[in-house]
Amino acid sequence: MKIERKEITVCDLVNGYSDDGEGGVVGYDGKLDIRPPYQREFVYKDKQRDAVIDTVTKHYPLNIMYWAVRGDGTYEVIDGQQRTISIAQYVEGDFSFNEMYFHNLSKERKQQILYYELTVYLCEGTDDEKLAWFRIVNIAGEQLTDQELRNAVYAGSWVSDAKRYFSKSGGPAYGRGRDYLKGSPIRQDYLETAIKWISHDDIEDYMAIHQHEKSAIDLWEYYEEVIDWVEAKFKVKRGFMKGVDWGSLYNAYGKKKLSPSKIEAETSKLIADDDVISKSGIYPYILTRDEKYLNLRKFSDSIKQKVYEYQSGKCKECDRKFDIKDMEADHIDPWSKGGKTVEDNCQVLCKKCNRRKSSKWLTRRRPRKFEEQGESVKNVAGSSPSEIWRAITSNLGGREEPPPTIICRCFVGRAIGRRGEQGFILIARANRDAPKEERPRFCIGGGSPRGGRSSTPTTSRARQS
Repeated sequence: MKIERKEITVCDLVNGYSDDGEGGVVGYDGKLDIRPPYQREFVYKDKQRDAVIDTVTKHYPLNIMYWAVRGDGTYEVIDGQQRTISIAQYVEGDFSFNEMYFHNLSKERKQQILYYELTVYLCEGTDDEKLAWFRIVNIAGEQLTDQELRNAVYAGSWVSDAKRYFSKSGGPAYGRGRDYLKGSPIRQDYLETAIKWISHDDIEDYMAIHQHEKSAIDLWEYYEEVIDWVEAKFKVKRGFMKGVDWGSLYNAYGKKKLSPSKIEAETSKLIADDDVISKSGIYPYILTRDEKYLNLRKFSDSIKQKVYEYQSGKCKECDRKFDIKDMEADHIDPWSKGGKTVEDNCQVLCKKCNRRKSSKWLTRRRPRKFEEQGESVKNVAGSSPSEIWRAITSNLGGREEPPPTIICRCFVGRAIGRRGEQGFILIARANRDAPKEERPRFCIGGGSPRGGRSSTPTTSRARQS
């Protein structure tokens, strides 16, 4: 990266100044692109604009500006567009300062302004070097957005054409997508969003590939497809639809058959659910079934403390005692099965047990069944070993509690059958020191104890009912 410091006067800067609207803004004898295709429209407010002129008239130092050197020896403004245009517009007589236009000033005061020196840094380098440097120096005034910086590096015919669709307030992209996108077209938010969607979040690579193409019509047509799909499948417009990652959802589900009426019915139901905190997450949840989008309401600390005391500090799953800070409040009936975030539906589990718990197959009110020597044995998932024991007493002589000769343990694991099912396994192990006649002959998951040895579940034969 080559960086050169240069001092130029206001007189040199405004020489050849021209504002051609869509054609851009140039200065410095036509060699400086003051507003290249990637830059935003003029956004300084009157107070900011006047502050620039006040600084120049008082000969205070103005913030450094940054220009990129092009291959043909011309320049483009990277940072300092608003300051440059403010100065040029004042000299051109477009606005007054302190009730005086530039042409109203005395010759001495005009010369004082025209010979004011501006500090500019000129940079040359590869695209990657310039992009990295622009991000570092983008610290003063109205900062460039990430997309404006990318546009600076990949400036060309493609960006110019894309701006026609995506970079104007009231332009085509804003008109079609203002109910679904956040941000400002002028600050390049709409353009950035569209490229992110079509490129699967690889914006810079996409821009590098298309940099010198004449037309951005492919991007515009893709954008229209996304908006058409949203309007067709999610028919009721709601305020919290803004900012949803619609493009990613379209990429994944745009070709799948979806029922707008079913989507709307579930949307209304989820809106009414007080446990759903993030309403904007309803739409990705309906398609992905990933509860992270909903930011579901958690149990309060007071409920967790009450349930912890009720359980005597023991994990409901492994029956071990823990400090409350090492335990987590958990739904007995998961939210996906209709369980609410209320005290009656709360249990506390140690972190380890809670991590491996899945609402698809751990719910103690929906017991699983496994084969035990040809007979069905209910495994009351989510319960302690003692509770599980009582659930299978019909198979073990009707004991109310596990006899001391039995070591009983329930653990969460994968019992993978021939069809890939998952489930719980209860290990009942005979105490080797117990009399042989007191050793129960049962094993969950197939097999049976032999010669007083511990029974081991044969997971390949375990299956869910």
